[in-house]
Amino acid sequence: MDLLGFLFGVDLNSVPMIADYNGNPHNAFFLLHAYYGVGFFALFLCFLGSFFFLLMDSRWVFVALLLIFLVRSFFDIIYLFGLLDYLVFPILFYSVFRRLLNEEETGARAD
Repeated sequence: MDLLGFLFGVDLNSVPMIADYNGNPHNAFFLLHAYYGVGFFALFLCFLGSFFFLLMDSRWVFVALLLIFLVRSFFDIIYLFGLLDYLVFPILFYSVFRRLLNEEETGARAD
């Protein structure tokens, strides 16, 4: 892979090992990097931020779900810009909407 492929993504059929599997890398992270290049790392930082804030807020069920999604993404391409994105995005963007969710919970408890 050259510098342009690293920065902007690459056609997976140009990678011999992946071409042997009909262009399916069987890894959602490789697929995202192939599609979006280093822009994928912004999404990965959202995952890490959400994971950190979920741990800090003691949302253990969501931590477990996020870990399950991440582990599954290492072995399949169904997650992350695929069929089941609606399951991942609320957890993925928890770090973005964290303050709003906490304000709603605090307001609901005060009523």
